[in-house]
Amino acid sequence: MYLAEVDPGDSTDPSVQKRGETPLFLWYVFITMTRRIQPLLLSVSLLTLSLLAGAHQPFPSYIQHDARLTVSPRNLDLAIRLTGFNGEAKRLRRAIDSNGDGRISPTELTAFSRECESWRPQINAAWNGKTLRWTTLYPASIELNGDDVVSASPLSANLFFFARTPHGNEAKLTVEDRLFGEAPAVITWEADTKPGVSAIVADASGETVKPPYSTASANIAEASRTVEFHIRIESRTQGE
Repeated sequence: MYLAEVDPGDSTDPSVQKRGETPLFLWYVFITMTRRIQPLLLSVSLLTLSLLAGAHQPFPSYIQHDARLTVSPRNLDLAIRLTGFNGEAKRLRRAIDSNGDGRISPTELTAFSRECESWRPQINAAWNGKTLRWTTLYPASIELNGDDVVSASPLSANLFFFARTPHGNEAKLTVEDRLFGEAPAVITWEADTKPGVSAIVADASGETVKPPYSTASANIAEASRTVEFHIRIESRTQGE
C-alpha cells in the first residue's frame, strides 16, 4: 500500500512519504532480495572465471628437432631443423637480439647464424662404437617467418653437417642430439640413402622401424635424444 501523498510542509511525521520518493516497502524488498541472491551471484561469477581460464590454457613452450640423415657410400650428411615455439621462440629471439632493442637486424641474424655453427659438438655420433666427428657442410640459416621482433612467434634454425663414411659394410650409427638439452623437445629422426646403401632407424628397444621415426612422447620434456641407424653398404661405387 502506498502512503498518501501530502505536501511536505503539512507534516513533520517521518513515516509520511514525500512526493516523488520510492515507497518504503519497495526498498525493503530490494534489500532483502539482494541479500538472498548475493551468494548465487558470487558462485556464478567464480564459475564463469573458471570456465574462461579452462578454455584458454597456455600453449606449450618447446623446440621441435627435425633431423634427417642421408647416407651414401662416401659421406654421411646430417640436416637438423630446430623450430622454437612460444616461450622457447621468444628466448631464442632474445638471444639473437644482441643490443636488446626488441628488433632483430640483419647484422644480428648473420652473427647468430655463425654462432649456430659452434653447436656442432652437441651432436654426438659413433660408428660401431667409434666416435664420428662432424664438419660444417653449409652455413647455418635462420628463418624468422616474417617477424623480426622479439616475440613468441615461431622461428627456425637450419644446421648442416657431414662426415666421411667409415669403412665397413655393416654398421650401427648412434647419434645423440644434445642441442638445447634444458628445453622441452619434440624430436623426429629420418633416414635417407643413396643407391647402394640401405639404412633403417631403430627405436629405443633396438627394434627397427620405418622412417621417419619420432621420439615425441606425451610429455614433450621426456623425448629421447638418442637414436640408432642400422646401415648396410652394398656398394661403395654407386650413387657417387
